Amino acid sequence: MSDFNQDGFPDLIVSAPGESPGDDPDSGVIFTINGSRGDLEGDRDFDQENLNLDNNEEGDSFGAALALGDFDNDGFDDLVVGTPGKSPENNPESGAIFTLRGTSNGLVADDDFDQDNLDLGSNENGDLFGATLAVGDFNNDNFDDLVVGAPGESTGVFDLRAGRIFTLEGSSDGLRGDRELSQDSLDLGNNELDDNFGEALAVGDFNNDGFDDLVVGAPGETPGNDPRSGAIFTLNGSSDGLEGDNDYDQESLNLGTNEEGDSFGEALAVGDFNNDGFDDVVVGAPGESPGDDPQSGAVFTLNGSSNGLIGDRDFDQESFNSGRNEEGDSFGEALAVGDFNNDGFDDVVIGAPGESPGDEPDSGAIFTLNGSSNGLVTGNSFDQESLGLGTNESGDLFGAALTVGDFNDDGFEDLAVGAPGESPGDDPDSGAIYILNGSSDGLVAGSDFDQESLGIGTNESGDGFGSALISSRSDDDDNGPIIEPPPLPEGQIGLYRFRNTNFETGNYLFTGRQERDNILNDPNLSRTFTLEGGGNRAFVASTQPDDDLIDIYRLRSVDIEGNYLYVSRREYDNIFDDDSDQRNKWIGEGLDTDGEDIPEFYVYGAGANQGVQFNRFQNIETNNFLFANPSETEAINNDPNLSAIFVDQGVAFESLS
Repeated sequence: MSDFNQDGFPDLIVSAPGESPGDDPDSGVIFTINGSRGDLEGDRDFDQENLNLDNNEEGDSFGAALALGDFDNDGFDDLVVGTPGKSPENNPESGAIFTLRGTSNGLVADDDFDQDNLDLGSNENGDLFGATLAVGDFNNDNFDDLVVGAPGESTGVFDLRAGRIFTLEGSSDGLRGDRELSQDSLDLGNNELDDNFGEALAVGDFNNDGFDDLVVGAPGETPGNDPRSGAIFTLNGSSDGLEGDNDYDQESLNLGTNEEGDSFGEALAVGDFNNDGFDDVVVGAPGESPGDDPQSGAVFTLNGSSNGLIGDRDFDQESFNSGRNEEGDSFGEALAVGDFNNDGFDDVVIGAPGESPGDEPDSGAIFTLNGSSNGLVTGNSFDQESLGLGTNESGDLFGAALTVGDFNDDGFEDLAVGAPGESPGDDPDSGAIYILNGSSDGLVAGSDFDQESLGIGTNESGDGFGSALISSRSDDDDNGPIIEPPPLPEGQIGLYRFRNTNFETGNYLFTGRQERDNILNDPNLSRTFTLEGGGNRAFVASTQPDDDLIDIYRLRSVDIEGNYLYVSRREYDNIFDDDSDQRNKWIGEGLDTDGEDIPEFYVYGAGANQGVQFNRFQNIETNNFLFANPSETEAINNDPNLSAIFVDQGVAFESLS
């Protein structure tokens, strides 16, 4: 769970590796930004010194890479911050990583690691340890593991910048060093000059065996006689951790010709694009030159199967009706995956930060591919002006970084786009981010933000705010794995809250654990109902009647599928009164052996002062009711958009806890 402020909304982390806290140019800073029903809300900023983890030093690039995972399996996601410019023991750009532990009170400083203190090699000039990061449970022990890329690592005197990756295992005590891996050690080819093995990393279960697998990009690889054509490598998860599997290039996949400078494998992303249960891979080759357009770029899709990855298809800008391949567009330099229209098929967003809409060089653009039963198909393209979110300007680099999360918790995944070259005010390359909201029609314009508009810092030249992004979405699924809370005493039940995504303004279902699992394990139901609150219980109730408790009944609508109502005994009697016009519109969900309705659960009444107060809000658009805890009640009442839809009817009950 990585809802850092525990408000039920996924959060966003944005880095500014060019930020200069104090007098340390390009030392770097990261920022946490909270999701909400409305716009994003700035939260906190972190650097090495205010975390008491190390000194801010020139060129550290703290935040150049970001990753989230629950490494100690405590139910809270932890943050890893890559700092490839760090110079431990006076080894310039050897690199380091820093961990921030997730807690019920948010992120707190944890530890710092480099190759030496992990006993995984030596810190050497230019290794760039921490330039890339990826998280997965590769040995399936329920502790997330970390992979750290060091694409500048030199594996031998003649293999400068061949690249290595390093695995760190999760445990109850957090991360610990595991192994260092290269092409040679994995029997997946030879370490060679400038391969840059580890320059991109992504995780998925490609063979659907229950173990997370890893795909590694080596964009500098030279298959045949084509320098920097690029290749990717797959490592399969197992009970013993990662094991070398296979290597792929464009020709071995029958997806084109290896050509000098293609940089196949510069970017990677994973999703199930055809919804067949096997994770698929999309590979960016921003140096690809379709036609006569050098470095225009292309992307390639590979389908997962029981036998590994299989080449599928390739796309460039001219695959889109409105696109045109042009020199230096760098189509495919950034990639992200999410289900933006909530149809059950993962979609892809492609960044082309070198695109020049109008006459603005390197202003940048993004392109979408939609998932379907037949795989990915072309969607739309966007730039700042087509979205109505600013002006395309030279060097903005819109699309240089991408991440996905349901920031407004409406059941549709949203997209965050980094434009680290954006110049808000008079601050060149200070940077900005843009939010595109998911909807049944796909992505639509949201809002744009910089440090000052978020109230979390000052826009300064060269900050590069938006250079790296990560959101607190759980795996690739809103209904991701649940970390079970401690068991309750006999006679109590934890209620979980689901939102019916077929209703634009929200319709809610409260379930116990068994019904929760039934929904999560049913593909059709889990597509309709999204588990809210990061998998936490919404509240605790009693399963047994008591003189101090009130009855709550669950009613199901006869006319509107998926619409539920929770009422007290008095309201129940009013609805089913002989003279009520509502009696034929609702059916009781709980029946005893005699066919009589029975309560769903029991709670304290309003004013009992025995538990947590829950207010009842009426949704005036659906006439449904939402029960909200104190923090949610405050958020709804203070948001003009929400309070216009949800009418506060006061305290409805008090939960047991």
